[in-house]
Amino acid sequence: MNHIDLLLDLERHVRDYDKIVWREPNLSGWGGKGGLGSPDLLAVKKSYSRPDWHVYEVKATQSDLLSDLRKNKFERYYPLCERLTFAVHHSVDWRKHLTPVPGVGIMVFTEKGRWHTKRAARKHGGPYPDIDGVAMSLMFGRMSENARDANGPRLSRLEAERARLAKRDIDSLWCAANKFISEKARDIRAKDAEVEFKLNKLERLQENTNKLAKEKALRDIQKLLGLEHRWRILEPKDALEEVINETLGAKFKEIREKVKTAMRLTANNSGGRDE
Repeated sequence: MNHIDLLLDLERHVRDYDKIVWREPNLSGWGGKGGLGSPDLLAVKKSYSRPDWHVYEVKATQSDLLSDLRKNKFERYYPLCERLTFAVHHSVDWRKHLTPVPGVGIMVFTEKGRWHTKRAARKHGGPYPDIDGVAMSLMFGRMSENARDANGPRLSRLEAERARLAKRDIDSLWCAANKFISEKARDIRAKDAEVEFKLNKLERLQENTNKLAKEKALRDIQKLLGLEHRWRILEPKDALEEVINETLGAKFKEIREKVKTAMRLTANNSGGRDE
């Protein structure tokens, strides 16, 4: 099976997964001097936010694979894609040569005429493609540097289009920036109001907690002194002191009376023994 037959079969296989596919796109006019060459297959999902650009390199023979791996030529396609997969014929010794290559996917065209994914491709880590730039390159990529039209070199027209995309309408950008800043300012004010409300709520909660703690402490003092029924917890401090002094005075008076009684009994007992 030659290279083009293998490529066409892979293209049909990838299209079955509802992807947009370009076969051998000529991207010589994009990506700096010399461009990015022409990958065998470039596929993308039908999603602007998550297109998942994917390059497939078809290798029908082992010599073709080794020539690519010898100088890591496949890495020149990394700015075009997020993932890269080698699609090889079953006659190629892919286990020996592709397994050590990190990150790349491996697909094998089996003897039964089916494509089988041996290893899924991982994202290579960037830089990832600029959607606008790649789209323009795919639209004008087949224009040769020497081909001319009424506007001069067609490659120059591509560069002009890319420059126009890079320099968006300044007024639109200012409007978008002002709208963004206004929205962020409103968000910040709303967050500040929410934080202030929570702080006030926390302060009120702390005040109530302190008040309850003080009331509990006063109730404990009342219970310790036996004043539960003689003093209200919300009376002022001087009333508390008055009640405490009165209670302590009564306690001391009672103790003095007991001491005097004990002393009289002791004296009487001593007199009886002397007689």
